[in-house]
Amino acid sequence: FKPDFAEARCALGRIHVRRGEHAQARRHFEEAVRQNPAAAAGHLALAGHFQSDGENEKAVACYRQGLQRDPRNIDALIDLGGLLSHFDRLMEAEPYLLRALDIQPAHIKAFYQLMDVRSRTCNWTTLGKDMQTMQHLTEAYLDEEGPVDPTPRILHYFPLPDELHARLVRLQASRIQARNEEAKVRLAFSHGRETPERLKIGYVSP
Repeated sequence: FKPDFAEARCALGRIHVRRGEHAQARRHFEEAVRQNPAAAAGHLALAGHFQSDGENEKAVACYRQGLQRDPRNIDALIDLGGLLSHFDRLMEAEPYLLRALDIQPAHIKAFYQLMDVRSRTCNWTTLGKDMQTMQHLTEAYLDEEGPVDPTPRILHYFPLPDELHARLVRLQASRIQARNEEAKVRLAFSHGRETPERLKIGYVSP
């Protein structure tokens, strides 16, 4: 196709990802890296592709390549920190999350993941201050209008008020219901007349 350049390759790759065509997406992302190896976009797109396919070491390498080129990319810092944390590489994960918070101190996703890492490494040196920050950021998150990132997902293993956790769950449930209203209409979804209230669900299961 013409013009053939790295940004277009990344865009096409993302289209194939949404279609579930992973082999085609990978080819475009790899071509983007070949065409412009100095740009972060191709490396980070390839990192996300490898991560979704479970090729985690390749994903880590690509995230690091991308961050060498764009060291202030908050999404990449958080994604790499989260990936390393998921596989219990906690000491490697923490610096990336701290770098994200240096750039954007009120980023709730980065802070939540950092607290998860610190809890799993029993690092409680700043627990009191950290929990105050967590509560403040969560309350601000809950007060936002419109779609926001669905993290933190759970709070109950942090020493925070139960009501804060309940508010978070209610918000997430309402957003799940809202997102699925159109699907319910298209599928002519409805509960039977005899369905007990306690068995009714507010979303369409996969």
